Amino acid sequence: MSFKTQADAKKFFARYGQEVGFGVKLYRSRPESKWVNCIHEGESKYYKLGEDRKRKKTSKRVKCKAAIWKKKVRGSDGGVLSYTVDYVNLDQNHSLLHSPATTQQFQCNKQRDSPMVELIGEMQDIRCPHHCIVNMVSNLHDGLDCIPMTHKDIANM
Repeated sequence: MSFKTQADAKKFFARYGQEVGFGVKLYRSRPESKWVNCIHEGESKYYKLGEDRKRKKTSKRVKCKAAIWKKKVRGSDGGVLSYTVDYVNLDQNHSLLHSPATTQQFQCNKQRDSPMVELIGEMQDIRCPHHCIVNMVSNLHDGLDCIPMTHKDIANM
């Protein structure tokens, strides 16, 4: 499988993850290749050996192996022709979220179009109240459930 850009390959795997019920992240960037992994990849270790945790924080890292590895394909002139997927692992070892409302809130699935970001920024610059901005974005997206970002995302822009 090949893609014209790295962003296209990440979007493809992110779309698959959204349909199945997990988020994705970029991992291990190298000049000629990149990994795109599940957000549950890796292992959580407490960094203070011999001490008990003060808070009962949990980690979402559970050694998930779902990933794709994409590699640059160069032409004879040295320019990048495309990006091919050389390795695919779709094995999940954690529960998947099947609610579209939940999976759309993963960072990789949030769609921020620049005109909307600029409009929200301008409204914040003129000190428009947060609830008014949320109402305006809600009206533009046909309801509160269809907004492609959370209230916190709007506040943090």
